[in-house]
Amino acid sequence: MDPTLLYSLIGAGVGGLKGMTVDRWREDKDRQLAAETQRYSPWTGLQAQPIKRADPLGSAMQGGATGLELGQNQGRHDLMKTLFQQPKQYTSEGFAPQGNGGMQSLYAALLAGRG
Repeated sequence: MDPTLLYSLIGAGVGGLKGMTVDRWREDKDRQLAAETQRYSPWTGLQAQPIKRADPLGSAMQGGATGLELGQNQGRHDLMKTLFQQPKQYTSEGFAPQGNGGMQSLYAALLAGRG
């Protein structure tokens, strides 16, 4: 499976889960604090802060976008790893890279992309 799709789906799922659990808990705590602040406001003179509402869809979209970026980076890493692998030549002295095979592969890939 394509890493871009895989990571974006995983990120969307984790983001949606965060929106339904952590953000809901935070919203409940904000509501509780606002209620207590309003309850004691005649004596303290304080006003409640605005409540930050939970947004599961927004969290899922943010997680999906983050996963998309991770997947693109993973795919790019795999491509560059393939392009820059140099052919190995073993000699009696040990390992010796043969020419600049990685650069030739990169050049060939760039020319193929030009069409």
